[in-house]
Order: sequence, then structure tokens, then C-alpha cells
Amino acid sequence: MRQPHKEDFAETINFLYSLFKFGIKLGLKNIQTILEELENPETNFKTIHIAGTNGKGSTGAMLQSIFRVSGYKTGFFTSPHLIDFRERIRINGKPIPQKDVIEFVNRMQNSILKNKCTFFETTTAMAFDYFAKENVDVAIIETGLGGTYDSTNVIYPELSLITDIGFDHKEILGETLVQIAKEKAGIIKNNIPLITSNTNKEILDVLQEVAIEKNAELISSEQNSTLELINDNSNNLELNYSLGEEKINGIKMPFLGNHQQKNAKLAITSAMFLSKRFDKISKEAIRNGIQNTIWLGRFTIIEENPKMILDVTHNPDGMKVFVETLQKYFPTSKAFCVIGMASNKDIKTCFGILEGNFEKFVCVTPNVEKVLEAKELVKFAPKNSIASTTVEKGIELAKSLTTNEDIICVIGSHFTVGEALHKIYNKKELLI
Repeated sequence: MRQPHKEDFAETINFLYSLFKFGIKLGLKNIQTILEELENPETNFKTIHIAGTNGKGSTGAMLQSIFRVSGYKTGFFTSPHLIDFRERIRINGKPIPQKDVIEFVNRMQNSILKNKCTFFETTTAMAFDYFAKENVDVAIIETGLGGTYDSTNVIYPELSLITDIGFDHKEILGETLVQIAKEKAGIIKNNIPLITSNTNKEILDVLQEVAIEKNAELISSEQNSTLELINDNSNNLELNYSLGEEKINGIKMPFLGNHQQKNAKLAITSAMFLSKRFDKISKEAIRNGIQNTIWLGRFTIIEENPKMILDVTHNPDGMKVFVETLQKYFPTSKAFCVIGMASNKDIKTCFGILEGNFEKFVCVTPNVEKVLEAKELVKFAPKNSIASTTVEKGIELAKSLTTNEDIICVIGSHFTVGEALHKIYNKKELLI
């Protein structure tokens, strides 16, 4: 039965979110079917493909900023969003217009429902269609889950990147790092180079095995390049980059933390490699691109007195680097934690990492499906923790417990951070 046309954006978004009923499908049949109907838009522009557990978004954001500064019309497909669905699909930092989302759904909804396409399959197709229609020069494409069977894994990119691999989505990707690495390595294509930031031998062995099988050059950004810190404090992080004889000095980092320096090294090494094919990428463009990157929710200091830090960390590895960064830059400050998490995360392990670093935890319930309600989340937290209600109420409660010298950290998921940005700071649209 032919579906009625959607008249407004809210109705269109409700349709897209209704596709969650089709769950997560591992396989490329659906995305290939819908892309064929769209005349394979993904073949009409150059792509860079990024997989990994942590750091995909930050690395992609830095890389797309470098391309934009270099003068390329640059698409960026990432997930999830913080505030607005349209953040997932951007060109030169600007989200896809509402009218284009509505038009795509009206054009494709019968096929989407006929094939029972998932939310992510549909969003991936929308991104490829929009990038092709707008004639982007290049698009940075971030996987949603895994690699081998991820909907984005239909592209034949100029370069593949794999950021640090850790434990997340174990119920789908596997219980061991080797199993997870094999899934992520599925993005490696025949004769297409791979650059990775991973240093774990087990993971590197897996990537090397697949790279040899695919005749793909494997480059380690950690082994082949170096970063020298010039300044390292919460107000001024500056570094020098070296790759053999090539040097880029005086790069001002917009992010704090050793993990973000690692992501920057991966992005810069990738840009240096790609400059052979994209001749407008210069050292100056790389320096300015990194410096101009905006990527909220990654140890973002959003407010002072008391200092408020927003971070989307949501798995054990992410929690570890968050705590390390907090201790590094604010070792003597009292910190309070507002936290809301999805029910499918390793919550017990995450609290085990966080415990001892905060005066008190305030558990909240973001307004999305598949989150653990605050009254259930608090059962995993230390005994003096509090179950609040909404993210907004949780932040208000945390503020009532702190002085201007203290720190409030809002963490646990993209949606927790997104609600903090939207409801407390009235940011209606996030540009990068």
C-alpha cells in the first residue's frame, strides 16, 4: 500500500524513528537494494571510511575540517546525534536541510517499508543520496556498528581508518578483542591503504592479516609519526607533529586528553597521506583544520563557576580515558557526576572505573528509548548516589551540591549530553 506523503519535519522524523522496530540487521542486502534504486549515489564522490570503537567521531571531525579548510566541499556522515537528527548528515559543517530529509522520505518510504530497512540503513542511504545530489568533492563516512556488515561498507574509499578498538556492543560484535577487531577489519578493501591508531598486538595482528589478504598497505599512525607537546594545560594545548622528515609545528589542539592527541595524530597522518591525491591539502591547511575543529561533547568545558564538562563517554575504555583526563587537568578539584546510560552498556564496569573519582553521582533518565531509568541506574552506583529524573533536573541538583570551585561532569551517552546542551544552554543546532 502506498504511504501518504509526509507534510512536515516532525512527521518525517517520527517515521524515521519508527524504523527502529526493524532492529539491527547484520548484512548489506537491504542497503544494496535501496542504493540500486537510487542509482548508486555512493559511487559519485570520493570517500574516507572510518571504523573503530572510540575516537571515530573526533577523528572524522578533524579530518573533515582539514578538507574544508583546504577548499573541498566536504560531506560528513556520523552517528549518533546530540540534539538534531540532521547533525548526522552534513556538508561543510551544515546539517542537511529539513526539506531534503522530507523529500527523501517521501520519495523512498514505500521501498523502505517494503524491504524493512532499518533506521541506520535508511539514514545511510539518505546521506549518500544527499552527498551525490550536492556534488561533494569528498565525504568522511563513519561506520555505525562494526565494519563487515555495517551499512556504510558498500563504499570503495580512497583510504580506510580504524581508530582504537575496545569492548562495546559485545552482544553483536563478539566477546573478545580479536573477534571485535575482525568485524572492524571488514572495512579493509582490496588495494586500499589502511591507517590505524591501534597499538594492541592482538588487534594489530588481526588488521595485518586482513591487510595482507586484501593487498592493502597497513600504516600505523602511532609507529610512523610523533607528537611533541609544547603546552599542555586546560587553556592551551599546542603540539608539533613529525612524520619522517615532514614537520608541522604549532598545532593548537581544540580537545584535551592524551586520547585526543592520539586521534589527532591519526587524522594528521591520514591527511598527510591523502595530500598526495588531494593536492590542495597543505601543512598550513592541516594546522588550521585541526585548530578550527568543533566537536562538542568530548571533554567539552561548557560553563565556569562551577566548571561543567560534557562528555559522551559510554563504554569502559572511554570511561578510563575520561577519568585520566579529569585527573590530569583538574587533580585537586572536587567533582560531581551527572550520568545517564543506555541499558545495553557495561554499566557495572563503567561505575567501577568512575568510583572514587567523584564526590557524588546523580543518576538521570534521558528522554529516549533504551535508556536505563535513573532509579535502576542508581543501583549500580556507589551507595551515596542519588536518583534524579530528567537530565535538566539532575544538573540542577548537582549545582545545588557544588561550590564555584567544584566541577560537574555530565556523561554516559550522546543523548545525556545532547539534552544538557539543548535544555540548559538552548543550543538548537550543532555546527562543526
